[in-house]
Amino acid sequence: MQILVPILILLPLGVKSWHIHSFSTNHILRSSTHTTLNKNQRDFKPIQLSQSDVFEPSYSSEVYFWSKERTEDEIIKYCARSLFPHEEFSVARKRIEVISPELPLLVIHDFLPKDMCEEIIKKAEQNGNLKRSTLGNSQEESTERTSSTTWLRKEQCEIPLEILSNKISRLAGIPSQNCENFQVVRYNGNGEKFDLHTDHLDSFNDLDVRGRLATCMLYLNSARSGSECGGFEGGCTQFPEYDVEVQPKRGSVAFWFNTVERPAFNDSSEGRGFSDESFLNVDLRSRHAGTPVVGNEKWVCNRWMHPVPFMVN
Repeated sequence: MQILVPILILLPLGVKSWHIHSFSTNHILRSSTHTTLNKNQRDFKPIQLSQSDVFEPSYSSEVYFWSKERTEDEIIKYCARSLFPHEEFSVARKRIEVISPELPLLVIHDFLPKDMCEEIIKKAEQNGNLKRSTLGNSQEESTERTSSTTWLRKEQCEIPLEILSNKISRLAGIPSQNCENFQVVRYNGNGEKFDLHTDHLDSFNDLDVRGRLATCMLYLNSARSGSECGGFEGGCTQFPEYDVEVQPKRGSVAFWFNTVERPAFNDSSEGRGFSDESFLNVDLRSRHAGTPVVGNEKWVCNRWMHPVPFMVN
């Protein structure tokens, strides 16, 4: 599948104030990651955990938070309350970076402990099913996306993925049954990359799961910085619309919406939910790219959210 869009050329605008840098790009948006995915993704069995550090999703708010535009201050307060309820606000807010209130596009640090990130990598390697990543509905290999992918269910890495799942649901306001399994991606240090793309395409509305509302990408290891040993070089996540690139940092997540529409999952007057007549239009501001990785491997874990239940419980 191909989408024709103009070549995007950006001029450098200077370095942003956070660990996110400006850049220039002339990539062409041509394809998307695959939504229909592997058929066995629907083979899902929920698990019960009693650990006190597991976040239980809560959707008690009268109005779905993301169903309307929010200010940066509102977003920071919402994320601090939802994700770091046991910390003082002055501490929690330092973990939250709002690149843009609209898309929205956020980077949240210390989202998952480092040891749990390492456990996810270990389980992905033990899974023994890392395969060349593919593009679009055709699941074809491409030089635009040169990485390896495997899928993990929550029971394959119980505590880390249960905590991650519930925190993502708290952040997005989308129930976990509307989410895909966890996609773990490895980029080898020989220049593997992912060219400019969106995670949702308008054509995905024809699928049963209707498309990807939002993306949460967890960085499982860190890029090298300064004289720091280990890590990898490159591997940034570029967002050309905002002229920034996010530096991978273990335990941090990047979160954004992929569609113009954001159906609310409640019966409030501001959001009646998703219906069969609803159409999700791709928001081109969400296009992003993974720059070539040099040196050691880069690992990320993706979680995609849909407007309808995705997994069979």
